[in-house]
Amino acid sequence: MTQDSHTEITKTSWISRLGGAFKGMIVGLIFFLISFPLLFNNEGRAVKTHKTLQDGLARVSTVTSEQVDSRFEGRLVHMNGKVVTNDRLTDLEFGVTTNAIKLKRIVSMYQWHEQSQSSTKKKVGGGTETETTYSYRKDWSNRLIKSENFKMPGGHRNPHTMPYQSTTYKAEQAEVGAFRLTPSLIDKMSNYTPLRVSSVNFRSWHSGKRVRIHNGAYYIGTNPDAPEIGDLRISFEEVKPGFVSIVAKQVNNSFAPYKSKTGKYIEMLRTGVTSSDVMFDAAEQSNKVTTWLLRLAGFFLMFVGLRIIIKPLSVFADVLPILGNIVGAGTGIISFLIALVLSVLTIGLAWFFYRPLYGLLLVVLAVILIFLISKKLKKAQAVSST
Repeated sequence: MTQDSHTEITKTSWISRLGGAFKGMIVGLIFFLISFPLLFNNEGRAVKTHKTLQDGLARVSTVTSEQVDSRFEGRLVHMNGKVVTNDRLTDLEFGVTTNAIKLKRIVSMYQWHEQSQSSTKKKVGGGTETETTYSYRKDWSNRLIKSENFKMPGGHRNPHTMPYQSTTYKAEQAEVGAFRLTPSLIDKMSNYTPLRVSSVNFRSWHSGKRVRIHNGAYYIGTNPDAPEIGDLRISFEEVKPGFVSIVAKQVNNSFAPYKSKTGKYIEMLRTGVTSSDVMFDAAEQSNKVTTWLLRLAGFFLMFVGLRIIIKPLSVFADVLPILGNIVGAGTGIISFLIALVLSVLTIGLAWFFYRPLYGLLLVVLAVILIFLISKKLKKAQAVSST
């Protein structure tokens, strides 16, 4: 890889910063308002998903995949079996063919990448001086990078198009014993393994560059050990026939998503032989992880929104940089505490709506937090006044 860089210094006046801070308050308000429905609805989603999985676990029946049992028609079933297919998936453009459930073509191009790193210094009077370094390196990418958007496009030109695109081919017919897999279940299969090519079965018209095999993939370029901008690598991966575990509604000799009494659907597939208990437990764990990620996202959105809303205070104080730093730190702490309390309150109210007992406990916790924070603020005021 090679790398070069360019540094640019920009100055912003105090008036411009103050104007930008006031304009940014609208964005901050939007972030702040969006955080409430995100936090509230996330709890409803979590509870509904939990009840759906509990309902599914209570209703699921384990059946054999070797024959269709009409007694389970329309019911939620769990089965293990080996996925097989007679389909031969072919990438006609590159002459690659295989007996597999999925065939994925991965195209990457050697291109320029731009990265930027900035540091800002406050000046007396409220203005700032920002030093931004734009660095450029050559590396592989699966997407087209538009070099015309670079800060310094000169000398860092990428091709305008990707001559080939990544794509995935899927078997039209795949069976587990006596049952046919649906496209949605095939989509859930992601246990890809490399498919190495051993001979060149196509001719590239891409800029007249040579085609060769390198590390089990096609390489279009002069020298794979010294790639040039615009060189291409085309590799392949496949999902081979193998054992899977399925939880879905039995419909004749196939499947469909099962609608639980909560209104949500259940349709799961895991690689390997797995019991229904393990599959539902994994789904529960995934639901918990998603719930906490969205809680953190809602809290962060609220915190950032509050910081932006009250940013004019710290910008106003930046007339003296040290004063601005103190005000900025203070507003950051205040934003954090307010966001924490309001997030807990919102989650508590959502729980009060969806899970009353837990909701009451969270609301009590939020009230205690408010009491402790107000008590600490009063104590700090008393110390500062003496």
